[in-house]
Amino acid sequence: MSPDDIIYISLLLLSIPIGFIIKNVQSTIHRQWLTLIIGFVMTIVTVRFDVIHSLVTILGTYIICRFTPYRYCHAVGFFYSFLYLLFFRTADSFGLPKPCNHANAIQLILTIKMASIAFDVHFWHLRETEAQDVKDLPGLPIKSLPSLFDFYSYGYCYCGLLSGPYFQYRVYQDMLDNPHAGQIAVLWPALKRLQWVPIFVGVSLYLSQYRSSYITSPEFYNSPFLDKIIFVAIHFIVFRLRFYIGWALAESACVIATLGAYPEQTKPRPGAGPTVELEKGNWKDCQYNFETIYNLDIYKIETGSSLHPAMRYWNMTVQWWLSSFIYRYWLRKMPNVIRLLLLFLVSAFWHGIRTGYYFSFMTTLISTIGQDRFLSNFSPYFRGSISSKIFYCIAHFLTVRLYEYSSLGFILLDFGDSVSVTASFYYWGHIYAIAMIVLGFFMPSPKRVHEKKVN
Repeated sequence: MSPDDIIYISLLLLSIPIGFIIKNVQSTIHRQWLTLIIGFVMTIVTVRFDVIHSLVTILGTYIICRFTPYRYCHAVGFFYSFLYLLFFRTADSFGLPKPCNHANAIQLILTIKMASIAFDVHFWHLRETEAQDVKDLPGLPIKSLPSLFDFYSYGYCYCGLLSGPYFQYRVYQDMLDNPHAGQIAVLWPALKRLQWVPIFVGVSLYLSQYRSSYITSPEFYNSPFLDKIIFVAIHFIVFRLRFYIGWALAESACVIATLGAYPEQTKPRPGAGPTVELEKGNWKDCQYNFETIYNLDIYKIETGSSLHPAMRYWNMTVQWWLSSFIYRYWLRKMPNVIRLLLLFLVSAFWHGIRTGYYFSFMTTLISTIGQDRFLSNFSPYFRGSISSKIFYCIAHFLTVRLYEYSSLGFILLDFGDSVSVTASFYYWGHIYAIAMIVLGFFMPSPKRVHEKKVN
């Protein structure tokens, strides 16, 4: 583990107890200053001079939202934040120092935050000037137009700064403005998120010998097919556990600081926040939960019989933003297939410019469709209690293998390496998915199969 990694993990751990200070500060402005200062210091310690990129990203987004006509500020803000992300990743091509890896993690979340707040400003103007119905627009409505100080305090809020979860500007406002924050029970919800971390750390350290560099070595290519499947499966466990650990620590820091704390009666959802209105005066004696900043559901990811749970319950806050703002709102007039393709491309671009990401996302897309067809093609033939369980065990086994196969691009990052490794697996994932899709055109509909069995 490098010194930078030690600093990174130490700051993640330190951000948890800091929350007890934040939640007990009564003044809104003092709470806001504290979240900004702590986050900015963390950024300096983690990335040093690379902090200039986040400073410029926030300032540029503020200028766009302040001076661009409101009808276009969301689009201009979105393209600015994402194009700056491209510049950030190619800075060395312009003779600038290449940003460190941890600076990339901060810039990732900041990009979504700045694109999100540009949409918030756009929606605020639509509601104020055109009286557009709140229900027609995604996200929580902001209370007022944010100042430059608000932009920087939201961007550098230490909660989720280093690894997520993403949260809306309004969620940040509600944390600052909540007069009952000191009375919210946070210890048990935070411990629930941390309960599996020691086991995850132990397993991750034990399996750390399974390095990704071996996957592109001649020894790997020359090993038996089953050995390759087992190695990739074990390495992918380590890959997942890194995210499970990081997000558990980050979510706990948010919980302790009461970020994303809403009464259960408001039925909060990850990323979205409250879905039912409740008067602020009725918040004092409520039971709170922290679903708003809940970033992953490990059980549903690990036990799904299709790739949908793996995508839906992984990085849920960012998934919600991409789905609500990009897929359902911005691209709503386009055909579904085009919308889905563009959504995958935006997500791949956000993750990085390495070609392996695009290989991985396109493989995931076709694998998801193929596995869905497998379930719809064959599940009608297995409706008995025992046969159904056997079928879904097989479906789960195939789903996990497809998950590993589709994620090779994420692990290897290079398109050529990704193609070479999948070739060593005889492209089984692609062949299986295409076969299931083609077979779906010739199989009888599930309804006809069910009716035939009943008769």
